[in-house]
Amino acid sequence: MESIDSLRLVAARFDALANPARVRILQLLLAAHPAGGMTAGNIQAEILMPGSTLSHHLDRLGRAGLIRSRKDGRWIWYSADAEGLRATLDFLFQECCTRHKVVPVEALEKKENTMKTEAEIHESVRQAYSQIAEGKRSCCTDLTQLRDDGGGYTAEEIASLPDGAALGLGCGAPGRLAPLEEGMTVLDLGSGAGVDVFLAAQKVGPQGRVIGVDMTGGMIEKARANAAAGGYANVEFRLGQIEKMPVESGSVDVILSNCVINLAPDKGKVFSEAHRVLKPGGRMQISDVVTRGTAPEELRGDVEKWTGCIAGAMDREQYLETIRQAGFRRVTVEQEWAYDACRTETFAALSISVVAEK
Repeated sequence: MESIDSLRLVAARFDALANPARVRILQLLLAAHPAGGMTAGNIQAEILMPGSTLSHHLDRLGRAGLIRSRKDGRWIWYSADAEGLRATLDFLFQECCTRHKVVPVEALEKKENTMKTEAEIHESVRQAYSQIAEGKRSCCTDLTQLRDDGGGYTAEEIASLPDGAALGLGCGAPGRLAPLEEGMTVLDLGSGAGVDVFLAAQKVGPQGRVIGVDMTGGMIEKARANAAAGGYANVEFRLGQIEKMPVESGSVDVILSNCVINLAPDKGKVFSEAHRVLKPGGRMQISDVVTRGTAPEELRGDVEKWTGCIAGAMDREQYLETIRQAGFRRVTVEQEWAYDACRTETFAALSISVVAEK
């Protein structure tokens, strides 16, 4: 009789391959195997998808034993685990020829993977991004592959940052959607290791101030260390949830956010809080993942797909209307493009960058 653990491993591998994007990633890595693998940036050059989504897919494939990763300098290289694939096929053919090897169904514990509360979603997101902060999970995308056409950071911007500030977790460059002026107070929602905070700090100058809010303690520590290393005296990082911002009402000129609000289970609360902390006439500049159509229920109930930015994404029109209902005016989509990830006949993921005024 085969062990339950063996069956679970095989099942995990098939579950990991139940997504077309992950099958395509594995195909690319198998083709590149003789050359030593690919970086996340190499993969993104072949498959257009948000960096955070690619990170999710690579993590799933790695935990299923289908790919391997190794760090070489500042880059993480991925390669197909041919031995793992071969072992899976051998297992299936062995079972095919030995009918008596059966594990009772009742011996297998069914894993419940449906989220029921906001607290569960917050905890799942916190754990995932804590792993990224600690370097235990890939950082989504390589800096060399980030867009330089307004959809991401330029090489010059990246070069100006402390090492480790840009983790490749964004889906745009919200700080460039409208001018940031000297002396402004700027708030970054989901500040991570500080990339958008530091870029904004360079623009608002010593008389300005930039606040980063993140609910992950590991990210806050990393961002503060980066601020010290870069000599940024006009920034601070606060631990807190963006649905309940640790920021005074009417104290902020501009709010930034980069691929974070989609992770929040109650986006209406986020936008209401954003409206609260902005000064009259203040501005919100955000880049985020939304959908065209509504994600299937099985997708929205998957914890891991939520932390990968897809399951938590809101329908595009509903997203924009939620911003308006929070009290914002002149809600304008400045940039938009589609990703070839989790696409079906009725569903697609999009990156949009939006500017709205209080």
